[in-house]
Formats: sequence, C-alpha cells, structure tokens
Amino acid sequence: MVTKYYTVEENPGMGQQGVLYYYQMFSKVLSTMDYRHPQGQPGKVARLAQGIGRATLQDATRKRAWLNKVERWYESNPDLGTAYVLISLKYCEPKAAKAR
Repeated sequence: MVTKYYTVEENPGMGQQGVLYYYQMFSKVLSTMDYRHPQGQPGKVARLAQGIGRATLQDATRKRAWLNKVERWYESNPDLGTAYVLISLKYCEPKAAKAR
C-alpha cells in the first residue's frame, strides 16, 4: 500500500489539504515500520527524509516557519504548520544501529 501511494507532492486524494499533517503521519508510520525507501514509480527510489525535507524546505516562509496556503484544518497557522514539519523531520532522522 505504501509503495502504491507514496508521494510528497500532495496528500493523496486531497491535494494540498492537510498535506503537513500527512507528512507527519506518513513519516511516523514509515519510521515505526523502519521502512526508509518507499518506491514511487519503477526505477525511482526516494529517501523519505530527503523527499519531505525538499518538499517542506521549498515552502518555508521568510519568517522561518512552515504553513500550508490551504486554510483547511488550520495548517495556514505557522505555529501548527511548523510543528507538523518539525515532527515529520524528527521521524526522518536515521535510527541508531541496533546492537547485536
């Protein structure tokens, strides 16, 4: 399921509505699954942190905050938007190697 719908361009089926919350939940789920290399299209493998990082850093405002221009679910609030993005990026951090 993850490989079928993987994208950082939008919230699948919703466009830009709730996209920052989608980043947060998607990164949390993949981190929990320890699944770091979702495959979008055949031949294209994207690292989750890089994809979310690129998508979110492009949208940072001059106030050094993130927000969604779509106002639904209050993601246009820079405090909430920034919180979602920072949580997403935290889940994207590499995990420590497991002791054997």
